[in-house]
Amino acid sequence: MNAITTIAEFRQSMPACPISDELGSLHKAVEDACPPASIVSFVFDGRLRIAVDVHTFEEASEVEALLPAIGGGVFHDVARGNTPGMSFRRRVSALVDR
Repeated sequence: MNAITTIAEFRQSMPACPISDELGSLHKAVEDACPPASIVSFVFDGRLRIAVDVHTFEEASEVEALLPAIGGGVFHDVARGNTPGMSFRRRVSALVDR
């Protein structure tokens, strides 16, 4: 058996990525619920957080109110602040629980 065959077999046997799939579905749900120009991302600093960057104070208030209702309540401890390196955006973030 040569190395190329071994690699092809290895790739075929890789398991599904349930964590990536779950994060992808949460990302999509938040993205769909937020204003169109929002930027949604995940941040890990010892705890997993979701960050939603918006343009206006009103959009930040809207996102702040809707995050706890998305995904069956997996988002909590919602906070608002400035987006690092982007003074014209506001960031709404929340901790993510399973």
